[in-house]
Amino acid sequence: MRFVPMKSADQQAVLMLVGMRERVVAAQTQLSNTIRGHAAEFGLTAGKGMSHIPLLL
Repeated sequence: MRFVPMKSADQQAVLMLVGMRERVVAAQTQLSNTIRGHAAEFGLTAGKGMSHIPLLL
């Protein structure tokens, strides 16, 4: 069994923020891909990136 040192409250807070940021980025990517896919069904295309999503809406 391996033992690891306990994390401080500051370290835990940083890890929490990193995890939340990863989840937000993943959700944003999922939503933009969904919008892009639905728009493609109507023949609308746009470049990659979040800056092009308003063109599809």
